[in-house]
Amino acid sequence: LFILLRSDCAYKMLGKNIRLCLNLKSLNPKNLGSSVNFCSSYSTDKTSSSPPSSDLLASLNLARYARGTGGRSSVNGNVVTVFGATGMMGRIICNRLGKEGSQMILPTRGDLWSARGIKLTGDLGQVIFLDYDLRDDEKIRQAVQYSNVVINCIGADYETSNFSYHDVHVDGPRRLARISKECGVEKFIHFSALNASPNPQKIFLKPSEFLISKYEGEEAVRDEFENAVIIRPSNIYGESDRFLYYYINDLRRNVSSIPLWKKGEMTIKMPVHQRDVADGVMKIMNNKDIKGATYDFVGPDRYLLSEIVDYIYQLLQRPNIRRSHLTPARLGMVYLYEKVMKRPQFSLDLFEREFISDQLSSDSRNPTLKDLGLELRKFDESVAWCLKVFNKLSYYNEKLNEFPEPKPPKPLSDDFEYQLRRKIRQTQ
Repeated sequence: LFILLRSDCAYKMLGKNIRLCLNLKSLNPKNLGSSVNFCSSYSTDKTSSSPPSSDLLASLNLARYARGTGGRSSVNGNVVTVFGATGMMGRIICNRLGKEGSQMILPTRGDLWSARGIKLTGDLGQVIFLDYDLRDDEKIRQAVQYSNVVINCIGADYETSNFSYHDVHVDGPRRLARISKECGVEKFIHFSALNASPNPQKIFLKPSEFLISKYEGEEAVRDEFENAVIIRPSNIYGESDRFLYYYINDLRRNVSSIPLWKKGEMTIKMPVHQRDVADGVMKIMNNKDIKGATYDFVGPDRYLLSEIVDYIYQLLQRPNIRRSHLTPARLGMVYLYEKVMKRPQFSLDLFEREFISDQLSSDSRNPTLKDLGLELRKFDESVAWCLKVFNKLSYYNEKLNEFPEPKPPKPLSDDFEYQLRRKIRQTQ
């Protein structure tokens, strides 16, 4: 019995040909018979000569049967639904899933042109796209009913006329968690935010609605799926991110300066590399003992935002760009920009959470990436490669020691951080 799942026949093939059982890992290959030789990796493998029963074939799920020697052309037995697969983290997680031989069901709500690159992350039949809407229960049910793992990477940096923060971060995750629980999903992994809180710090006008909705989303997921694993990442940097690319955007700065609250000298950041986040997700997914935990995904070091911005522009060979104070006039420009643009890259809410210092959970009991046994990448060792394409003098073949070596940001000591956080609280 050979069944080839083609990605272009998508969900119909999945429903008809693998509408079979979700407990295939418990099956014994010797009981499947000679007519299902897909269980044998080599001609010397032994199988039973008796044909399988019709009931056994009716309960067979090929996608859940591990076979092969590992890698993209094998099957590890996991069927994973990834919501938000076309985003920055979604693409990297899909690549890691395909590398380990997982079958992926990727719900998308737009043109598949934006997701075409994800097809290459898995072998034939391992990457299946499905149209869906975050408000449509039936579509979501179709996307998760054959999966044993669901990963929710959906998030929004700004509100639109169709989706508010509450729609995307609270109602959506609640619906995904509830339907996943009803369909018997074994593990639900939900992305939140590090500083999510019911009452986040106020910098300018009012507390961030983004962080409030992220916190409410965590509570909603816990109510529907108590064993869900919640990931609270800090600022994620890497290729096509919204941290490094945000600060080098022409609209983010003035002609020769970049405005920051307190010139960035009162904000502590713990950026984490996107590949470290993906490694952490894979560790959590493959560890059956991790249930109902909340992880704080942060980088190995703490830096001042001022030094991070200075280092970025040193790497770009733009020494003329200086830090300046954030003025009310600049906030007014951001307000107008947010109202005029349908998809604003900047908003007052983004400015609020941009200058909130990263801090681990107040009870200090949430595990981190280091608790998963990962060796994290250093910020100053990874950023140069990510920004190399934006270097102002990238066309120029510089001579040895022609330009000064950029000074990397200095990690904060515990004493300095304590004094600075105390000063921040007094300022507030």
